Amino acid sequence: MKAIIVDDETKARKMLKAMLADLCPEVEVLEECDDLPNGIKAIKRLSPQLVFLDIEMPGHSGLELLEFFSEHEIDFQIIFTTAYDHYAIKAFKLSAVDYLLKPISPVELKQAVLRASKRKVSTDDSIVKLKENLQGEAKLKLAIPQLNGFRFIDHSEIIFLKGERAYATIFLKDGSSVLASRNLKYFEELLASNTAFFRCHRSYLVNLDHVKEYVRTDGGNLILQGEKSVSVSADRMPFLLERLG
Repeated sequence: MKAIIVDDETKARKMLKAMLADLCPEVEVLEECDDLPNGIKAIKRLSPQLVFLDIEMPGHSGLELLEFFSEHEIDFQIIFTTAYDHYAIKAFKLSAVDYLLKPISPVELKQAVLRASKRKVSTDDSIVKLKENLQGEAKLKLAIPQLNGFRFIDHSEIIFLKGERAYATIFLKDGSSVLASRNLKYFEELLASNTAFFRCHRSYLVNLDHVKEYVRTDGGNLILQGEKSVSVSADRMPFLLERLG
């Protein structure tokens, strides 16, 4: 897999290149670029399959790279790197875009490269969704990896999520469901800014906008749209009643 590193810090570029040589020998670094304009030129000239792109660089944000390519020209994978763990992390997760926090973890680097090598489709959809989420021009959506790409789901379409170990099943208004290879805690954190979502049980995260009824039988249950029933933990009951008013 041919790659380019775009980062204004010489030490960061050298460190990443060394880590790739040691941990990911299948990755060949074609060029190191110290700013965005040179990175854009290198991508157009060398046609890499993978671009490691720093977010914060003097004079430019790495995110501006997207403005120099049409949606159909983005035929390379992007792994963003950042030293700021608060910077657009939610947007990255919502858009299913890979990122690495500095200092880069060897384990996370190997996992990110492995994910990039397995992707068989263009990143067009993810990049478009990242633009929308960063600009706030569209409703936030969850990006769920599928066999041939991603499925983007509006928060409002979600009735509830059921967690089972490392997986979560997302139940939707249209009666369908989607299995995601992420645990329930992952989605709880991702949806934390949306006050409609509430963790009512260790296995359930519900969208309160779709609650039809609360029944006290069997320890307490919520009846949701589609007559779905989910349990409510005793320790969550006071918080649930407060949220429901």
